[in-house]
Amino acid sequence: MSHFEQIETHGYFWFPEEPDKKQAGILKISSPDDIKVELFGIWDDAPSRFKDILIHRSPKIDCIYGTVMDGGEVTLLNCRFHSGSSRHDIDTSTLVAQTAFVGAGFGKEELSFNEVYFFVEGLAVWLNESGIDVGDFPFLKGSSIEIRNLESIVHNLSEGLTIRFEYSLGHSSISAGTPITSLRVTQEPLISVVLDHPKEIGFFISLALKINNFLSLAVAHETQVLSVYLPSKGLPIRVYSHMLPYTEEEKSIYASNVLFTYKDVEATFEELMTRWLERYEANSLETALNLYFVSKSNKIHYLDTKFLYLAQGIEVLHRKTHSQSRRICKEKFNRIKKEIFVSLPEDCPQFVRQKISEANHLSLSERVQELLEPFKEWFGNDEGSREFAKRVADTRNYLTHYSSGLEHRAAMGGELMNLYEKLETLVLLRILMQLGIAKQEIASMVQSNHRLSNVLRVPFQPKKI
Repeated sequence: MSHFEQIETHGYFWFPEEPDKKQAGILKISSPDDIKVELFGIWDDAPSRFKDILIHRSPKIDCIYGTVMDGGEVTLLNCRFHSGSSRHDIDTSTLVAQTAFVGAGFGKEELSFNEVYFFVEGLAVWLNESGIDVGDFPFLKGSSIEIRNLESIVHNLSEGLTIRFEYSLGHSSISAGTPITSLRVTQEPLISVVLDHPKEIGFFISLALKINNFLSLAVAHETQVLSVYLPSKGLPIRVYSHMLPYTEEEKSIYASNVLFTYKDVEATFEELMTRWLERYEANSLETALNLYFVSKSNKIHYLDTKFLYLAQGIEVLHRKTHSQSRRICKEKFNRIKKEIFVSLPEDCPQFVRQKISEANHLSLSERVQELLEPFKEWFGNDEGSREFAKRVADTRNYLTHYSSGLEHRAAMGGELMNLYEKLETLVLLRILMQLGIAKQEIASMVQSNHRLSNVLRVPFQPKKI
């Protein structure tokens, strides 16, 4: 299923070391970060390990097994006591878990896997491929529907990683012997990740989130991982994890706003995805990328908060991608600093020494100007770029300290929105450069994207289909 599946089902639960001592309860999963087991009974008759948890509030339980009516076997990892109550001699206690596997009972030695697949918002728009064709026959007053199985798209990356784009085909139930008056057919794309050496589920969840962020970048809209599965010989095993952010809000992702589709990068996808994953790890850009995506999240409703996340992200981005982040070389500055410190009076406040120590670092305004350099014609050339960088720094400083002396220099209201959109676009352009995309290709993406062309005030030129 491509959507998130909530669960509330009855069952029995037990510890690996006490498989014959089961406790009745209800498994409730309302979101990936809300996995709960509500146990009930009379604790005098409960298994000894449960009594230890529920009475003495043990801080952590590595693993709990269960069997539930909707889903069969269950494995719950990293559980802890949440709450409890007692009424009419019936005790209830709630445990929360960080990870749940619904459909399998895994031993400790079985918690490493080679393959996971998941559904992501916006993937169908990005792949832009369908095997469902509808033809009209006006003279016959009818229509024909042709459903084709689409072939998997396979990409082999380095270090034994394979990414496959596949399609799940399904339809609504059909009753035998009953005329078909309506039929719902679905062909939903999914992403399968395969490793040549097994990893724990946390590795796959982290990888899925990074791939999701790549897709979010491509479609120029916030996306999310909707559901995660482990393949099995029977029904697929559903995976729930607190690592997966989730919102029930439906998002509209339009093809006209997509920055680049799969077809645009098909020939270079393996190179792009390899770079993307490397930038998260080897180049330590994870913090900058996370701040960028957080600033775009619909969960944050306040524009000033979004702007501050973005300003912090662009500062980190500059630090990680520019080797020259100081005004003069470190050795020369340290020599000057030492001479200044020697001349200071003994009662010199510590904050003065701290200010002197930080004097060699570039300001936010200077960092923004350097990042603007390849794209300054879109930001008003030299003069406009300097003004933009200064406005970003002044606004960040005011929103951080709320100093009355900075208020008149900070962007407010509609101007703050325009400043945020331009700064967000600058971060996006620099991320595309980090992926090795040439300036000419980036310019083409900007011109063919309605939102970006509007933000940067360049002529809109839709892609030729």
